[in-house]
Amino acid sequence: MARTRLGATVDSDLLEEARKTYGSTADAVRHRASAAWEAASFDKYLINSFLYTAVATAIFVVTSVFVAFPIARGYFKGGKALLGLYVVALFLPPALIPQFQLILNLGLFNSRLGYVLLFLVNPIGIIILVNYIKSLPVELDESAAMDGCGC
Repeated sequence: MARTRLGATVDSDLLEEARKTYGSTADAVRHRASAAWEAASFDKYLINSFLYTAVATAIFVVTSVFVAFPIARGYFKGGKALLGLYVVALFLPPALIPQFQLILNLGLFNSRLGYVLLFLVNPIGIIILVNYIKSLPVELDESAAMDGCGC
């Protein structure tokens, strides 16, 4: 048994074989890591993770803004009560079993759309955006309306 620089014990025959085959143990580690990367299709999983995250986050931010703006500006009655419900929803544990059953019954289990929809049912984005929009002066809305944006 031989000790590595990090103090781990390794069979000396294995180290010798790796040095003969790859030239050094570092080359052996690189070879094994690249072989594992290719065998497990990590590049596909990495791209999927990035796409799921980017798409779900973009949809989440857009929908949260569309819900948070009228609540923050008071454009409809009951906005404060609705915001209170969102705050209360933060204290409730996520109902994972009913969400799973809903996705299963809709036929979205094991699909990209099902994953994205499960990501969208989180009230924290709305609460953060309501408080941010409240900090913006109303004059910005008025000047945008005068410049022809919306309204």
